[in-house]
Amino acid sequence: MLDSGLADKTVVVTGRVFNIGRAVVHAFAAQKACVVLVDAVVENSSSVNHKLAVDSTP
Repeated sequence: MLDSGLADKTVVVTGRVFNIGRAVVHAFAAQKACVVLVDAVVENSSSVNHKLAVDSTP
């Protein structure tokens, strides 16, 4: 994997966390970045947070 330099960096993703936003969040998380999600609808961010937590469970 190419080192993007994002490991242990904080990345803020704003706006709708569906489709492209969700893909961006997953891409940053895969690079070991600390991702902060901001969406006007709390449930949207919560859904993505849950999916990330499930995906990263060993």
